[in-house]
Amino acid sequence: MISAKDAERQMFFANHWTITLPQYPSLKYIHMTFPHLDQHFALTSEPANHPFEPSRVTKIWDEAAISQWKQETIQRYDDSATKSAGLLILCELRGEIVGAGTLTVLPSGGTNVGIVLREKARGKGLGKLTVQVLLQLGRCSGMERFELGTMKANKPMQAVMKSLKVEGKEEIVERPERGVVGEILYSIPEKLPWEEFDMQVEFAERITAMPAADDIFANWQGIIDNGFFETISQAFDIPEDDPYIYRAESFAMTLSAIKQLPELKYKYHVHGQAVEVAYTSIFYPTTDTTKALTAFASNAKKASPRETVAKYLSLRRICPFKVPKSKLHINPYLDLWARSCQLTSFLGPLPDPSYAHPASTKRTHPILPVFYHHFGCVVPTYEALYIISQLGDDVIDMASGNGYWTYMLRRMDLNVTAVDNMASEYRTMWITNTVKSDGVEYLKKNGGGAGKIMLMVYMVTAGTFTRRVVQAYKGDTIVVVGTQNANRYTGFSDCTAEEWFEKEMPGWDMACRIAMPSFAGKDEALFVWKKR
Repeated sequence: MISAKDAERQMFFANHWTITLPQYPSLKYIHMTFPHLDQHFALTSEPANHPFEPSRVTKIWDEAAISQWKQETIQRYDDSATKSAGLLILCELRGEIVGAGTLTVLPSGGTNVGIVLREKARGKGLGKLTVQVLLQLGRCSGMERFELGTMKANKPMQAVMKSLKVEGKEEIVERPERGVVGEILYSIPEKLPWEEFDMQVEFAERITAMPAADDIFANWQGIIDNGFFETISQAFDIPEDDPYIYRAESFAMTLSAIKQLPELKYKYHVHGQAVEVAYTSIFYPTTDTTKALTAFASNAKKASPRETVAKYLSLRRICPFKVPKSKLHINPYLDLWARSCQLTSFLGPLPDPSYAHPASTKRTHPILPVFYHHFGCVVPTYEALYIISQLGDDVIDMASGNGYWTYMLRRMDLNVTAVDNMASEYRTMWITNTVKSDGVEYLKKNGGGAGKIMLMVYMVTAGTFTRRVVQAYKGDTIVVVGTQNANRYTGFSDCTAEEWFEKEMPGWDMACRIAMPSFAGKDEALFVWKKR
């Protein structure tokens, strides 16, 4: 049974809280968690806040760097809340955030102490006070063996440690991602040489962290009361006042704001729920896709959009594989996608590239960014996963994004290496071992991927990336998932993806082409290309 003291210690990691000091009424320390991500980034990215760290001063914060920092920092927040791996605090003076402090549990079991202050907050004794608060906080939360490293040029921090009567020694402190971060190391004595503060801690609600991938699948029970947003919120433990912003192209909104949009009720084809269910059921693991397509066509009214969709999907289908049914296959993305089709009255893609309304096929439907951030761009069906499993045991998931396809393929017992430059931001990461690399460089260093399937979901059609990746690949099987019509959403500027491969890869043949679940206004497919 956990003691009251241990329970309180755990609350420092698992709960939101604020610390006030009666003798300093204008000062407040705040437990830094996910809602403070933007404030945290502002402190991190401002060069003036790190005058003695050359790597911070010269760092270029491009889109890729920002995305990587956000993913790593969100993981750091989660590790703090779930693994007691450290604490991060914001320093608020007269209602303004002026600095931050960190307590990081080291592999050795010790604890590293760090602070950063804005220029306007320096020279007022705040640095010394923040170090004292961090050390007292660390002891209250059960941490031990504190140390602090600083650069020789950082005379202010050396003055702080001298005023605290802590001696330092010359020792290089390095971090892999930042290089040398300290040249003088201070080991804090176990008995602090000053009196503790009357530290007032006000605990609030528990922190909500993103659940682990296996937990999401283990707890998945389908759509809750036909509620799309209710299901998303419960599956990913998203609070009602969640501040996260879902972004896609120019779109940027929180989940609560998306729920209020009138566009959610936009209807692409109004033909009743039975039609939408007939279309989405084609992709269920419990159905035979070929038979489902036949039934979809046979029950359609003559000259109706449903008949056109059915003929289009059937004529495009080339599948030499016999795919068994599965009653045990779990796929939260598929269930949520099916519900989205009902919300938008979408009965399937038409062969006309301008069939979607509004006319611009690049317009982002409000639900799409939610899908992108939690799952990715295309739903991996059981049929698609099974077909890939029949092509080989080893897969390179090129430009893997948040890893949902990799995760699903691994559940099919395939060996999958996820490769991505991590330039995009995702709310949910389904795997933890993505190889951060340029795709071409990865292939060059790994035998061109010979003997492995290369999977490309929503391949990059701008620039030369796809051409260079295909040329660097030394295997004999490429699986492409993306648009199959000419709406240009994931097609090339002058041809469809299929036409591009036929033109650029004369020594390859298309061995399989199947429809994939399409979101309203899209037309997705999976292609298998085999080298002759």
